[in-house]
Amino acid sequence: MESSVPFIAGLGVTALLGIVLAGMAMMADKTAIVVPPEVDRPAVTANREEKVVNTIGIARRRLCDPTGLVYEVFEKDGDRAGTRWMLDGGKMFDSGSPGAGSGLELDDRREGQTLLDSDRRIDAEKGGSIGIGVFNVSEELGADTRSSSRDVPRDQQTLRRPKPKNYIKEVYPDRTNFDPRIVKDLEDSSFNPEPIPVPPGKRPANKLKYPWAPFNSKIDFLFAKEIRESGVPKKCVDFLLKNIRNGAFQELTFTSAEAMYKVEEEAIDQQSERFEKKSFNYKCQGSDEEQIYTVWVRDGMKALVSLAQDSSLAPYWIWHARKRFLHIKGFNSERIIEDPMNADDAWESEKELPNDPSHVNIYLILHSDEVKLANSTSLTPVSIRIANLPEHISGKNSTYGGNMTIGFIPDVPPEAAGSVRYQAMETILKSLAENVGCGVRVRCGDGAIRVLHPRILSISQDLKEQSLSAGLASASEHCPRCSVPKDHQGDLKFDVKINKRPNKDSHWDFPGLSISSSLSFDILHSGYEGLFGDHIWKFIWKKLLTNAQTQLTQRFKKAPVHPNLQSINTILPGIKTGQMHWAMLQQVLPLCWDLIPQEYEVVIAFTRKLACFFMVLQFKRQSERRLKEGQRLLDEMNELLKAMRAMPAKKSWNFPKMHQLCHALDDIRNKGPTPFLSCILGEQMNCELKNDYGRSNKKEPIKAARILSNLI
Repeated sequence: MESSVPFIAGLGVTALLGIVLAGMAMMADKTAIVVPPEVDRPAVTANREEKVVNTIGIARRRLCDPTGLVYEVFEKDGDRAGTRWMLDGGKMFDSGSPGAGSGLELDDRREGQTLLDSDRRIDAEKGGSIGIGVFNVSEELGADTRSSSRDVPRDQQTLRRPKPKNYIKEVYPDRTNFDPRIVKDLEDSSFNPEPIPVPPGKRPANKLKYPWAPFNSKIDFLFAKEIRESGVPKKCVDFLLKNIRNGAFQELTFTSAEAMYKVEEEAIDQQSERFEKKSFNYKCQGSDEEQIYTVWVRDGMKALVSLAQDSSLAPYWIWHARKRFLHIKGFNSERIIEDPMNADDAWESEKELPNDPSHVNIYLILHSDEVKLANSTSLTPVSIRIANLPEHISGKNSTYGGNMTIGFIPDVPPEAAGSVRYQAMETILKSLAENVGCGVRVRCGDGAIRVLHPRILSISQDLKEQSLSAGLASASEHCPRCSVPKDHQGDLKFDVKINKRPNKDSHWDFPGLSISSSLSFDILHSGYEGLFGDHIWKFIWKKLLTNAQTQLTQRFKKAPVHPNLQSINTILPGIKTGQMHWAMLQQVLPLCWDLIPQEYEVVIAFTRKLACFFMVLQFKRQSERRLKEGQRLLDEMNELLKAMRAMPAKKSWNFPKMHQLCHALDDIRNKGPTPFLSCILGEQMNCELKNDYGRSNKKEPIKAARILSNLI
């Protein structure tokens, strides 16, 4: 053993001498490629101007140094000819600074691994080579030419592009076999992330020649939509179509209103997922006589399959949950949440799927809300939003990947609201519930065959609808999500536990769905309209000093206008929408802080913290630092609530909408940012539904709703 030491040392000296000679050769000829002895030299062109994109060098590790011998590899002719790179311990570094970590790095998607795995190293006494590493670099070092490390042997993996200093990294569940990847360079706006591997397959053609069929052009579709929504009489439509023949409207092919209406009806009839009548029997309380109730249903599973097969949507689908981490040089990495696919619930639900990446979850955000169309007419549309599609597609009311209506529940009789609601939701969600476990095998728009499993990730409803969904008789007494007592709903630090009451809710039969964990904090109704509009602002308005209400009104009229702030025409409580309440909350504090008695100033302090808390909730990109800031604001509001209970005014702060603040931050961690959880998108659809009903004959609200839901 002792005699082998000088031999190994001699090899080390010989290798070091080879490196020095290589450096001298580089200084003499920058186009040369210096490789270790006994390794074939790749072909090198003598023309310095020629672009070379093939292999730049081969490096072999010898047994003379089991820790890895340093070799030098030089670029061929190109934009960066003569640049020196060091191969050391499985990493490529810029010349002279291997310890600094600059330059190219080996495929580091499996952090901690070097070029050769430890179990492949051979003892120096046994002789032989450890392995050969072949590295390919394209003409521009920023381009990536590698394949997945799970498909290419470790000794033939290619080099990654230079890792940026500040970036966002994405990690996938183990069952997908996808390696982590950098999805955004925070310093380079032109950075394009590496695509996720897609299994090979034939790409199916679209069923329609163009997405607006059977309309002859997109302009025809937009024109018909605007005419229908604005309620223009038939005579006016004929006049417009006869005289408009310039600009963009030259593409119009309609010649009369009758022709346009005929195409509209054809479009509705051609819908692959048309609304159908479904009836069931129910009994009223105190009566044994059965009555028939009818709902309108669209097959939700067929709608999802149709969207998955659409090749134009194929680049936008996110098939697997993933976690994202923000890496800033000099700071610890931090997890960020940008959509429901980054949140915890989607990540955990991946574990329930088979260990086969072709099985994917289609995560759905369910919304329902009763719309008062007239004094005696109401309608409850039920819609689903696909969380697997990005917000610019799913964040609008549309059957093409957006918030899509799958059912309508007409007037619910008050004497049987619970049983009718339960059976109606069960009927509407039946096609989805039947395919949760087994899934549906589909050839998707990218050519890959996948098994789709629908899952309800979140339920977006106001507090009244949440109580109905949870099987509660009242929305004013209990929290539909947890078991907090009514007397402690004003305690924002009360230990919140999952509701274990054995109430049979309206989603009882949907596999894998827990109503307590699926219900989400709605910032529109529980925050803007409820907590601030119905409680805080009404309290401030009543407690203003004498004549201060008139003075405050004048201040609002004279307040400067800002393009990002909504103008407020009236400040009287109880007559504004949720968005108007938010605009009021943004502007009221500087105008009213000196108009309220001193003993109630703690309410102003609480309102300020509440406004800051709502701002944190509205971020589209959440991070742990922001969520910790939200928790700090929540704790400070809880301390102010203790002082508010001691005020002389007899006002109880124990009510469900105050308590809902406790669930807001957990909902973001589990289900995604607030824009995906609120009812704002559904409320926009409800406003359109009211307008469409107002333009109809008032006799067929379902028909008006069907036309709208197919055109938007």
